Amino acid sequence: MSEQVERNKETFKRFQAEVIVKGDTTHLADYMAPGFITHRTGLDGWYEALGEPARTEPIVIDDLVKFGHMLKGAFGSVENHQRRMDLVSGEGDLVWAVWTITGTINGSFHGVAADGKSIDFTEVAWIRFNDDGKMIEGWFCSDVGPLLAQLGASVSLPG
Repeated sequence: MSEQVERNKETFKRFQAEVIVKGDTTHLADYMAPGFITHRTGLDGWYEALGEPARTEPIVIDDLVKFGHMLKGAFGSVENHQRRMDLVSGEGDLVWAVWTITGTINGSFHGVAADGKSIDFTEVAWIRFNDDGKMIEGWFCSDVGPLLAQLGASVSLPG
């Protein structure tokens, strides 16, 4: 693999370890370019459990400080937060990864009361990088079915 691909893979792994797991959002600009575009899928059941409409439009992250606060709010209640990188690969300006998220909820998790419950679920992403090695676009898919069951949230299945 090229040096660019190896650099981008390492950047993504450091971002997950330092920013997402440890919550150190002070260096987001080292990992992400302003205007980062995030696409999410697989969360329809999550939004249904919260009584909210599904969010299908991409989100453009222009304010990295505000995004950092959102990340802390999203994962601040997860004790023993771990992200095991099951696969990280890449080609050209793309990196793709599969990882398993584990931890114990202290309070609520994204609006679902879940104090003391353990979580263990999988997420997949494809991340595009610019020439400077910063993330500029990401497509994320979470396997929220097992997560919702672990949290005791109920969702109805179509049909």
